[in-house]
Amino acid sequence: MITFIIKNIMGNRYFLIDPITAKRYELFLNFYGVEIKLNENDLIKIHEKLLDRDYEGFSLEYNFSPLSSPYGRVIKSKEDVDLLTIKQDEKTIKLKRVYG
Repeated sequence: MITFIIKNIMGNRYFLIDPITAKRYELFLNFYGVEIKLNENDLIKIHEKLLDRDYEGFSLEYNFSPLSSPYGRVIKSKEDVDLLTIKQDEKTIKLKRVYG
Protein backbone atom coordinates (compact mmCIF):
# COMPACT_ATOMS: atom_id res chain seq x y z
CA MET A 1 0.00 0.00 0.00
CA ILE A 2 1.24 3.46 -0.90
CA THR A 3 0.05 6.70 0.66
CA PHE A 4 -0.32 9.61 -1.73
CA ILE A 5 -1.02 13.29 -1.26
CA ILE A 6 -3.73 14.73 -3.48
CA LYS A 7 -2.08 17.62 -5.32
CA ASN A 8 -4.95 18.62 -7.59
CA ILE A 9 -8.51 17.57 -8.43
CA MET A 10 -10.34 18.23 -11.69
CA GLY A 11 -13.76 16.58 -11.54
CA ASN A 12 -13.03 12.88 -11.01
CA ARG A 13 -9.43 13.29 -12.20
CA TYR A 14 -6.98 13.12 -9.30
CA PHE A 15 -3.34 14.15 -9.45
CA LEU A 16 -1.40 12.30 -6.77
CA ILE A 17 2.18 12.45 -5.54
CA ASP A 18 4.11 9.91 -3.51
CA PRO A 19 5.78 12.02 -0.78
CA ILE A 20 8.64 9.52 -0.45
CA THR A 21 9.64 8.99 -4.09
CA ALA A 22 8.08 12.17 -5.56
CA LYS A 23 6.51 10.02 -8.32
CA ARG A 24 3.35 11.52 -9.73
CA TYR A 25 0.22 9.68 -10.82
CA GLU A 26 -3.01 10.66 -12.50
CA LEU A 27 -6.11 8.54 -11.84
CA PHE A 28 -9.82 8.87 -12.44
CA LEU A 29 -11.62 8.02 -9.19
CA ASN A 30 -15.38 7.69 -8.73
CA PHE A 31 -17.05 7.38 -5.33
CA TYR A 32 -20.52 5.86 -4.91
CA GLY A 33 -22.71 5.77 -1.81
CA VAL A 34 -20.34 8.03 0.06
CA GLU A 35 -20.82 11.63 1.05
CA ILE A 36 -17.25 12.77 0.75
CA LYS A 37 -15.56 15.75 -0.81
CA LEU A 38 -11.86 15.21 -1.23
CA ASN A 39 -9.56 18.19 -1.12
CA GLU A 40 -6.01 18.97 -2.05
CA ASN A 41 -3.56 17.65 0.57
CA ASP A 42 -5.92 14.88 1.71
CA LEU A 43 -4.23 11.47 1.77
CA ILE A 44 -5.17 8.41 -0.28
CA LYS A 45 -3.73 5.00 0.49
CA ILE A 46 -4.00 2.59 -2.45
CA HIS A 47 -2.47 -0.75 -3.30
CA GLU A 48 0.56 -0.47 -5.57
CA LYS A 49 -0.84 -3.13 -7.94
CA LEU A 50 -3.57 -0.71 -9.00
CA LEU A 51 -0.80 1.54 -10.35
CA ASP A 52 1.08 -1.25 -12.15
CA ARG A 53 0.24 -1.34 -15.86
CA ASP A 54 1.24 -5.03 -15.95
CA TYR A 55 -1.33 -5.98 -13.28
CA GLU A 56 -4.35 -7.70 -14.88
CA GLY A 57 -6.75 -5.51 -12.89
CA PHE A 58 -5.02 -2.25 -13.86
CA SER A 59 -7.14 0.66 -15.04
CA LEU A 60 -6.85 4.42 -15.24
CA GLU A 61 -10.33 4.72 -13.74
CA TYR A 62 -11.48 3.11 -10.50
CA ASN A 63 -14.82 3.05 -8.69
CA PHE A 64 -15.14 2.83 -4.91
CA SER A 65 -18.01 2.45 -2.43
CA PRO A 66 -18.35 1.83 1.32
CA LEU A 67 -17.12 -1.46 2.77
CA SER A 68 -20.76 -2.22 3.65
CA SER A 69 -21.86 -1.96 0.02
CA PRO A 70 -23.31 -5.17 -1.48
CA TYR A 71 -21.20 -4.49 -4.57
CA GLY A 72 -17.57 -5.49 -4.92
CA ARG A 73 -15.65 -8.17 -3.08
CA VAL A 74 -15.60 -8.61 0.68
CA ILE A 75 -12.42 -7.01 2.03
CA LYS A 76 -10.63 -9.45 4.34
CA SER A 77 -7.30 -7.72 4.91
CA LYS A 78 -5.90 -4.22 5.33
CA GLU A 79 -3.55 -5.11 2.46
CA ASP A 80 -6.35 -6.14 0.06
CA VAL A 81 -5.75 -4.86 -3.47
CA ASP A 82 -9.33 -3.52 -3.62
CA LEU A 83 -9.11 -1.44 -0.42
CA LEU A 84 -8.75 2.35 -0.55
CA THR A 85 -8.19 4.44 2.57
CA ILE A 86 -8.77 8.18 2.69
CA LYS A 87 -7.46 10.42 5.47
CA GLN A 88 -9.02 13.85 5.90
CA ASP A 89 -7.90 15.78 8.93
CA GLU A 90 -8.63 13.36 11.80
CA LYS A 91 -11.13 11.26 9.82
CA THR A 92 -10.27 7.94 8.12
CA ILE A 93 -12.60 6.43 5.53
CA LYS A 94 -12.15 2.92 4.12
CA LEU A 95 -13.71 2.05 0.79
CA LYS A 96 -13.67 -0.94 -1.51
CA ARG A 97 -13.30 -1.16 -5.24
CA VAL A 98 -16.43 -1.95 -7.21
CA TYR A 99 -16.38 -3.23 -10.75
CA GLY A 100 -18.50 -2.28 -13.72
